Amino acid sequence: MGGGSLPYVSQRLLTDPDPRVSEALRTFIYGPMKDSPLRAVDTTRLEYLTSGFSSYSDATVALADMSDATAVAAVQDQAFSAADVERGVKQLADILLVPEPEPTPLQAIVEDEIARLLGASARQAAAQFRESPAGRLATNVLDPFGLLKPLRDGPLLNPDEQDETVLESSSKIAAIAERPTREALEMLRGLPSDQQQRALDSVVRTLWENREGAGYVLQRLQDRLRQQVAVRLE
Repeated sequence: MGGGSLPYVSQRLLTDPDPRVSEALRTFIYGPMKDSPLRAVDTTRLEYLTSGFSSYSDATVALADMSDATAVAAVQDQAFSAADVERGVKQLADILLVPEPEPTPLQAIVEDEIARLLGASARQAAAQFRESPAGRLATNVLDPFGLLKPLRDGPLLNPDEQDETVLESSSKIAAIAERPTREALEMLRGLPSDQQQRALDSVVRTLWENREGAGYVLQRLQDRLRQQVAVRLE
């Protein structure tokens, strides 16, 4: 993929609902394991994708503001402001909180990864608690005859290889996001108080305006988690 085409390709992969683009997005993010339960996000490709989309967004803003060479220079030199926060939050809402019952290709991947992470984290926490002194005490008190042992030892409450893959992948993604998140927070703290308030207001306003889409996302996450439980109880 040529560097010059990356921003456009990234934008299309992340926003185009075409089924062929959806399949291309899954292949790009997961590679040949895209249909495997042990699939994991390719973090290198994820960085390329998010970087390309950011470049596309920046270029779009510049072109929208451009009227002459002076305007271009002004856009390039513009300091971070509440308007940047507003624009970023709106872009995220536009691609992740789409007000439709059926998810977009990107939403489907993001929601699937969130559900997998929630399930894996819950099973890991449950396993760690059972091995703790408090957990062993609770087992002896609540199940002295071992009637619930099949449930405790079953796949519903115990992490497996798939969970280990999900947790490892999430750790890598978190490591990638740590630096830009920290830098964004530092820039936000560096704004004047009125700009900080404006940025906060824009986040709240955007979430409220996209509450319908957020409701669909929460419903689909609940459905995915219920499906996880059903599969592990089979």
